[in-house]
Amino acid sequence: MSHTIFVWIEPTHGAVDPIAWEALAAARSVAGERPVVGLLPGPAEQPAAAEAIQRGADRVLLIDEPALPQLQTEPFAAAAVQVMQNHPPAVLIVGATAAGLELAAVVAARLGVGLATNCTALSFDGDQLVATRPALAGNVIAAVSGPQVVTLRRRAFEAQ
Repeated sequence: MSHTIFVWIEPTHGAVDPIAWEALAAARSVAGERPVVGLLPGPAEQPAAAEAIQRGADRVLLIDEPALPQLQTEPFAAAAVQVMQNHPPAVLIVGATAAGLELAAVVAARLGVGLATNCTALSFDGDQLVATRPALAGNVIAAVSGPQVVTLRRRAFEAQ
């Protein structure tokens, strides 16, 4: 069974943080036949959903929490966990922003899966995600096999 690749499309100040488009481009570059699905918090009428499709998402799931005017980790992490549990096996790619790092850690902990942070390259080895990330102050590059949640370092991938 092939992984579904979910990409967190992070809103910031009424727009989408550009790192989300980088994450979407990274997902698309390694997806092959795997579906790429954007996870977009906020109301249903958003131009960002159409833009995500134009930038490579196969579809976008909207997480509408009208009671929350700002991005808050708890309800959106719960929604991401539910979506990933409904589409196993799944991978979640998140931009390494302050909010993204928090969201990724909560989702990985709740799912009991591996988390690789600040990744600079992604690939698949068969059905297993391989995430490349710097370690030891950048003196070592580590390839981590099997994480299901990854965060991407800003500007490590070019947005489409």
